[in-house]
Amino acid sequence: MISPGHVSTIIGLQPFKIFSDAYRVPNVIAGFEPNDVLLGILMLLRQIKNKTFETLNEYSRVVKPEGNKIAQEIIDDIFQSVSSPWRGIGRVLDGGLAIRAKYEKSDADKKFDIKIEKSQDIPPGCSCHLIMVGKLNPNDCQLFGEELTPLNPVGPCMVSQEGMCSIYYKYYK
Repeated sequence: MISPGHVSTIIGLQPFKIFSDAYRVPNVIAGFEPNDVLLGILMLLRQIKNKTFETLNEYSRVVKPEGNKIAQEIIDDIFQSVSSPWRGIGRVLDGGLAIRAKYEKSDADKKFDIKIEKSQDIPPGCSCHLIMVGKLNPNDCQLFGEELTPLNPVGPCMVSQEGMCSIYYKYYK
């Protein structure tokens, strides 16, 4: 798994270690420049070859292991951690942020009485969460290629052009 360097700039490496530690998936934090992506892929391939499961930092010129402490303090002052769905993976304990009570006058949800209809992130039969953590290939999903195509996207892995199912369908089907 290649994890996002821009997010890691603030939060550091620790939050991404769940993928390597709990799911035993090689993980590299990388930037978005072509050389960063290529080096990130090389670092992943080395882990696969050596059968190791680590969270490595390819983007060390920007991302520090502890992240940006000043930004974290500001975020912690304004927000509290809440359980939240991650696109395609499902609910992650403390994976989201909610505005703290002392700042609720600035909370747009409360200020404008916004009602967002709950959507189902992972539709029935969709295996996107398992595909995103490397447990299945796209063609292992029971919907892939039949109900699930770029013209009929189901779940986050097919909806976007960079989604794993979309890429797999385009180049490997």
